[in-house]
Formats: sequence, structure tokens, C-alpha cells
Amino acid sequence: MESMSQPAIKSTSREPRGRALAFGVLVGVVSVLLTVACFPPFDVAEAAYVVVLPFLIWALFRPGRWVYALSALASCWAAWFVILIWLRHIYPPMGWVALGLLSFLVALFPLCWLLVARWALPRLAEKGFPGRLAIMLGLAGLWVVLEWVRTCFLTGFPWLTLSESQWQRAAMLQIAAWTGHWGVSFVLVFFNFGLLFYGRNLAQQIGGRLQKAPLEPEPVQSARQRFEFGDQAAKGGLFGSGIRFAFCPEFYLALAVLLLCFFTYLLSLTQQRQREEMFRAAAVQPWVPATLKWDPAEAKGNIDTLKRLTDIAGVLEPDVILWPEASTPFPILDDRDARMLRWTEELVDEVDAPLLAGSLSMIGDQLFNGVFWITPGGGLHDIFYLKRHPVPFGEYAPLRDALPFIGKVVPLENDIIAGDEATVIPTELGGKRLPVGVLICNEDIYPGLARDMARNGAKWLLVVTNDAWYGVEAGAYQHAAHSVLRAVETRLPVVRCGNHGWSGWIDEFGRVREVLTDADGSIYYQGVGPLNVTRATELPPGQSFYVRHGDWFVALCAVFAAGMAALAFFRGSSPPRT
Repeated sequence: MESMSQPAIKSTSREPRGRALAFGVLVGVVSVLLTVACFPPFDVAEAAYVVVLPFLIWALFRPGRWVYALSALASCWAAWFVILIWLRHIYPPMGWVALGLLSFLVALFPLCWLLVARWALPRLAEKGFPGRLAIMLGLAGLWVVLEWVRTCFLTGFPWLTLSESQWQRAAMLQIAAWTGHWGVSFVLVFFNFGLLFYGRNLAQQIGGRLQKAPLEPEPVQSARQRFEFGDQAAKGGLFGSGIRFAFCPEFYLALAVLLLCFFTYLLSLTQQRQREEMFRAAAVQPWVPATLKWDPAEAKGNIDTLKRLTDIAGVLEPDVILWPEASTPFPILDDRDARMLRWTEELVDEVDAPLLAGSLSMIGDQLFNGVFWITPGGGLHDIFYLKRHPVPFGEYAPLRDALPFIGKVVPLENDIIAGDEATVIPTELGGKRLPVGVLICNEDIYPGLARDMARNGAKWLLVVTNDAWYGVEAGAYQHAAHSVLRAVETRLPVVRCGNHGWSGWIDEFGRVREVLTDADGSIYYQGVGPLNVTRATELPPGQSFYVRHGDWFVALCAVFAAGMAALAFFRGSSPPRT
């Protein structure tokens, strides 16, 4: 274990301003590269294990406040600007404005975290293991709390929390069934600190040893001496001088927490041994350009495309056909005009397969975004789902009455009204009762909405979306990453149907089972594809610990963060600036 008498890595002299700026640029650039690499389209999941490490190392030296803050702000903003670059496709040039503003708002959350880290690290790093443990728990907990706040702030935008970086690493995700996706983020940040303190420990040992080393020329060694030198190093001596990799409790604790994730994965393997077929779905991707979807001149062409693809879907003999979000050019449910509904019911009778259709609805004088259940011979069922979390500035204009000019940036003449119930649609597929919980568009980025569906008895989740707004870049992949976490949290299969992709399904353990692609392997195409959905027979659907108990882990993280802040404030001391 490290000695408490080891020298700290600090200096009493102020660092020259030019060197500080250069170091800030270097740290900022590395941080941007690591953050962007975590998420689609790059999907370097391992980058998340070191993503905040550059700024943490710098914070240990307590750099100047303004240099550190400006570097942190610039790097966070630049990283999110690159991650959300697909936003520029939405009604240009307004998309560029939205990109700049939204990336700045999201960047404020990691910026706050980095500023707290700069304040707390130097105060507690020299307080022995208890102080460093407080840092690890408190700052990892604060990260989770800030991610939770991001789900609520200004209606919420929890796009790509750190946990989504692991969407293709099922072994890391199983803890989410107990803690929600918050636990995955916590483990990743916690491990960053384990590496930080291990590196600090090693640097202190080497630095202390070098200070004691005599400045004498190295003697010429015989072959026998060189052999003995290598043998000493192999036994643990570094450079043959007795410097050893001392025990670092922080690192091994972080490693133990990481291994806990893998242990939960091993436990889940016993529940994955037996699977049974649930149903066969046919997902329709019309790929109607977002800017033409509501153009009356394009309505006939859009309807013809939808019919042609649905006819093909019927040939696949599915248990259910899926249409994406707002697939029809006119509302299926409209008190004033029933023509769209009659056309859809006739099509369902013709293909002889039930349909879950994403469409707008006009109820009275209010416009809703919904999903409707239509069966051959039975027509439109009276139980349907209405979207509960419309997209601000995409589906409604906040403060439209107070600030009328805001309505000009919203593509719809009327605001889409939020539904108020987590309605589970009682679908019967292949002779089996399989109620479905629906999430429309951005709703799958909110874990609480999926949890409501599981609590209300859903046996599977359906995400219908229209990611055509985002172009053919990373937006659809980033969106799909959230569905993976929702599957693990709820222990329910998640089926996705997009206007132009990503369409596919994810099992209860977060493994992507099927993705619809064209002959070139692209998810962006117009067509139809089958999805054969199964489930684990040994796993009760929708009965995870997280579904039953909710965001308890966020509350625990808030306690960790508050405890660290109190300890740093009342007992912490800050070393001189470097």
C-alpha cells in the first residue's frame, strides 16, 4: 500500500500562462476525441473508460480557474457539436441554429461536473484512502445526478448519456436491470478514477525513487550482471532498483466494481438458455422525405408507397405489420374526415394481417401523435396510444402564445398535444395475448416512460420513429442505442420501426438480434423486412428490480455527491496552484 509520506505531484510555482494555455488546448483536444469516439458512428466503447481522465489529471495539479474552465467549456461544446452534427439537416439554416444552441446547453452539464472535479480533487486527493474514496463515489454520483437532471431540464434531452456508449457491449449493461442505465454511467466514471489514482500512485513512486537515485554514470555490466538485473526486474523490481507496483486500493476497488457488471452478465446467461417464439413482425420503411411528408401534393405518392410496401409485407405472412411514426399523410383518427381510416382498414383486410400504425390523430380540435391497432374484420380498436412527450420546437412551440414568432420554427400549424396515459395496447399475435407498450420517436430516450409501460403490463415494447429528419448519418444509430438500454432496464424485447431505419429488434438482455438492411448493408433504404421476435422462457417479462423500484440509484448517487461536497468543504485543503 502506498506510503503516506510519498511526495505529492505538485509545485509551488505558477505555471507560465503560455504553457498553461498550450496544456489546456492539448487536454481539450484529447477530451473531444475521446468523447466523440464513445458514441456512434465510431462506437469505440472502451474510450468511455478514460473519457474524463485527461481533465482529471490536469485537475490534480489545480490549474488556473479560467484556463481550466475555458478549456472545459470549449471541449464539451465542441464534442457535443460533433456528436449532434446531424441536427443541421432539420429545416436549414434553422438546423444549424438548433445545433449550436442545443450542443451548448448539453455541454453545460459535463462542464459543471469538470469544474466541481477541479475544486474537489486537490482538496481530498491527499487525505488518504478515505478522501480518495469520497472523490470516487461523490464525483461518479454527481455525474449520474447531472444526467438525471438533463432528463428534466427544459423538458429534458437525455440524448446519449455515458451508458449508451456501451450499447454494443451486453456484458456491461446487465446492471441496468437493477440500477437503470444510471448504474452503467456510474461504473464507467468510477473506473476513470481508479485509473487516475493508479497512475498517480505509480508516478509518485517513480518520482520519489528518481529523487533518491545518485547522479553517477551507469557502470559497464557483464553478461552475468545483465542476466541478474533482468531476473530482479522479473521478480517485481522496476529497472532492477526495487521500485515496485505498490498496491493501489482505489484501482482495485474500481476493478471490482467493473467485474460486478460482468458477474451480472454471467448470471444472465443462465436465463438466456431457453427461448421461445413470440411473434413474427414485418416492419415497413417507406422512407418518405421528412420535408415532403406533409406536402398535400405528395400525399397520393406517399399513400401509394405505403400500400405497395404493405402488400409486400402481407406476403411474408407476419403476425403483425408495423408502420413507423406518422406514416400516413392524413390522420387515421379524425372526427371530421374518416377517409384515411377507411383506406387503412380496407388495406388491412386485403393483406389479412393486423397492423400497428403510427399516425397523427385529430380528436376534436386537438392534434395528437399516436399508434393505432387495426385488425382484419375488426377495424380500428378503441384502445390506442397517444405520445406523452412531444418534441419541443419539432412538434410544438413552447410559449407560442407569449412569443408568437416562435411558432415560425415549428413545421406544424398546430401544436401536437401530449397524451396523459401510459396506455398499453392489448394486442393478440399468433393466438397469444402479448400487450405492447409503445414509445414514439424520442420517447425511448426517457427510461421512465418505458418503465411505466412495463409496470402497466406490456410484454414487449415498440418504438416507432421518423429519423429521416437526421439525414443518413449517425442520428439513427445514436437513437437506437437508447432502445438497447430500455430493453435491459425493463427486461422486455424492444422492436423498432423507422421511416428509413434503424428498424430491428433487441432482446431483453440488450443484444441486437436483427437489423433490417439493404443488399449493401445500409439501414437507410425503402423496403420491408421480417423480424422474428423471441423471449427467454426463464425470465418474467417486465419484472426487473428497476421496473419495480425506479430511480433509487439516482437518490443514492445524490447522497454520495452531497457527502463528498461536505467533506471537501469542511475538511479539504487545497495544494498550491501549478
